[in-house]
Amino acid sequence: MAFWRRNRGQEPSQPESESGGESQDEVPLSASSDRPGIADKVRFWEEQDRINQELIPRVLKQHELLTAHVANHEESRAQTAALDSRINAVNESHLRAMTELEERTTAEIRSAKRLALSVSLASLGVAGLAIILTLVT
Repeated sequence: MAFWRRNRGQEPSQPESESGGESQDEVPLSASSDRPGIADKVRFWEEQDRINQELIPRVLKQHELLTAHVANHEESRAQTAALDSRINAVNESHLRAMTELEERTTAEIRSAKRLALSVSLASLGVAGLAIILTLVT
């Protein structure tokens, strides 16, 4: 025989006896009716309404938080792209400056070497003149 439990979803407080006795938590359904009564349906829908009243605001809040997170993520992505562009521009500028500095340094080193060679040659010339003067006098 089928029974409608008042506390649906819960186990009966005491197991049914082997003899098929009914507990106080169970209401036998008539053989002609398999459906719960209108009062049980009203209680069910009242409980569903109470659950919805608690859950819907939570779901809406989570939706708002997720939407804000996605928007922040998109904004972060745009900021990251702008920063990458700036970094690339700075790197290119740095590379140009380093290349220019290297070229200038190389030119200055060549100039210094030429000057050192000229000074060396001049020193040799002065030394040669000194020797000639020493020999002449």
